[in-house]
Amino acid sequence: MCQLFRDFESDRIKLHHNELFTLATTMLNIESGSELFLNILQNNSHYDEPDYDYWVKNLSMMNQKGYNPTRCETFCSYQKICNHGKNIITTVSPHGIEILSNHKEKY
Repeated sequence: MCQLFRDFESDRIKLHHNELFTLATTMLNIESGSELFLNILQNNSHYDEPDYDYWVKNLSMMNQKGYNPTRCETFCSYQKICNHGKNIITTVSPHGIEILSNHKEKY
């Protein structure tokens, strides 16, 4: 499992904007991922209603523009100590993943 996602889900620390962006672009490309992202954000003590509203808008815009998952090496604070793939999806499930039909990988 991705340590960045674990930190977000556990409410252990507040993630920086770029780390949330990494998670958001990834989860956007996973079935029900956007809903899970918003649910965690809403129940996380480090974020408030304006944060939630901001990410609702951003997820909608990212979805409309077809954002791809952000590469781990771009913003993840664990990139140097994690044995990661290109992005969180390939890190968590390197084989047998199902990419959504609107997803196009660009590397």
